[in-house]
Amino acid sequence: MAVTATRVIAQRREVQRRWNAGETAGAIARALGVSERTIHSLLARLRLDKAALRLHPDPWRPQPLSASPAAEGLAAELRRVAPSVCTVYDAAGRPVARIDPQTRRRVALA
Repeated sequence: MAVTATRVIAQRREVQRRWNAGETAGAIARALGVSERTIHSLLARLRLDKAALRLHPDPWRPQPLSASPAAEGLAAELRRVAPSVCTVYDAAGRPVARIDPQTRRRVALA
């Protein structure tokens, strides 16, 4: 029992050290030979124990578009080749709505 408890404590310390060094949960899991779910469980336990864990930048936060001429040129080119607005017809062949493929917004035509 003492060997297992010592190993768990060492693993928690290693996860905390690597996390604070900036490694991701996946990289830590590969290095320690455990599943990523185990790493997330250890991190949750460390947070409950009020351990000092560094915040990582949120990878899902959208980055602002750069104001460079290349980015503006790319945006203009994408708008130029974008598909045109689609018209939706009813069974009688009358147009009933328009759909903008870029925004996916549907506008009724009365």
